[in-house]
Amino acid sequence: MGGLLAVDHDEYLVLITADGYGKKMRIEEIRLGNRGDLGTQVCQFLHKTDQLVGLLRLPNKENTDRLWLQTLKHGFISISPEQIPLESKDGQGQLIINLENHDVIHHCYLTPS
Repeated sequence: MGGLLAVDHDEYLVLITADGYGKKMRIEEIRLGNRGDLGTQVCQFLHKTDQLVGLLRLPNKENTDRLWLQTLKHGFISISPEQIPLESKDGQGQLIINLENHDVIHHCYLTPS
């Protein structure tokens, strides 16, 4: 999966996977690409079946936003973006939500609280 976001240099990028892993990273860590470049890989997966389901822009401000994760079995789960660890582009990410067997995250949204 590829993604494209318009961001400022002082913002954060939030990545969420279907298996419940996530990470927050600084935009400055991603090199600026040129037309025709292949891009920069910023997400490593622990399991072969995992996939990226969320690529969100998080403004660098006193944050009151909520991150909503939509799972197949349990509907919506709300977490604070502060619960997502700050990592480098090479970091794998941390488990941010424990999912039951055969449950996956299929959408995520960032909303003001």
